[in-house]
Amino acid sequence: MAIHFHEEDLPSANLFAADAAIAVDTEAMGLVPGRDRLCLVQLSDGSGDEHLVRFAPDALPEPKARPFSCAAGLELRRSCLRAGDECTLEPPPGYWAWGGHKGSGLGIVVQLLGALAGGPAIPGELAGFGMVIIAISPDLLTNADHFAREVSAYAESIRGARPIEGGPPVRMPFDRSRAERSRQLAENSVDVADAVYSRLVEIAG
Repeated sequence: MAIHFHEEDLPSANLFAADAAIAVDTEAMGLVPGRDRLCLVQLSDGSGDEHLVRFAPDALPEPKARPFSCAAGLELRRSCLRAGDECTLEPPPGYWAWGGHKGSGLGIVVQLLGALAGGPAIPGELAGFGMVIIAISPDLLTNADHFAREVSAYAESIRGARPIEGGPPVRMPFDRSRAERSRQLAENSVDVADAVYSRLVEIAG
């Protein structure tokens, strides 16, 4: 896995395959979209490499009014980006729910569960959230050992599913993180992007 660091934009329109599905994550300077500017975009096509695009403080001076300029010809498609022709899109009118209608329903349930912890059902300015932790002891409902075997068998059936053509093996949540942690512990090292490492050395003096 490699982490590539870019300033302001991707270096090429041909960075990803034409039919690649691109996972996108963004970071802002705070939690209020109209106030806190976009500072980082993370993109990956699932190949293992990650591309980080950093925006300078004056790169997006008017986050509400400025059109979304698609980096290096990437066209916004709801919850993913697909490589395509160069385009400029106005900011979408709202948020697309990850996972379609099922993801939307899950999001509503999670939001209302948060209200059980004392948070408002409709928090203002993306702040004041509550958090609910639900812990269930399996042995209250069934034999704990039997349940553990059932969970293990279910997980292995998922891992054994056929992946998409040319794609990586199917994983359970945290499989990759657990494998990466084991590798780093065995090597007694942690992978850090060159730009991050240089900045840390600079800060440390």
